[in-house]
Amino acid sequence: MINELIEMGQTLVVALTLLSEAEGEPWAGKMMVAETIVNFSREKNITLKEACLWKNRYSCWNGEKQQQKLVNRTADGTLINSQAWKDCIELAKTACQGNYQTSTRATRYFNPAKLSEEKVRKLRESLILVAVVANHEFYVEK
Repeated sequence: MINELIEMGQTLVVALTLLSEAEGEPWAGKMMVAETIVNFSREKNITLKEACLWKNRYSCWNGEKQQQKLVNRTADGTLINSQAWKDCIELAKTACQGNYQTSTRATRYFNPAKLSEEKVRKLRESLILVAVVANHEFYVEK
């Protein structure tokens, strides 16, 4: 599975990451997830694709089952016509141009409703909040 991901183009990997992580979010939420990818890649001096595929960074790429599920979404053809996919492709293309200007330094985010209270408390203690968009909180490392 990982060999197939290596063959995927950077724009596709970024778009799939955005779709998986923020499909139901408004444009601003998708944009903020894109910012975490760009900011993390700059911080680590790696490509956007490498940032997306960084171990345990974006849950959509954690484990072969998750990866296969994500890749399969592109195979049936219905995804291509969705507005969410069009938004994610547009953002991915913009981010991959190399001169993408972020509005924050956010490198991390999470949806507090999907985590235990203890996990949320620990994360909030170790991070600095920079933005809240819809259901997600965006952070920089302390």
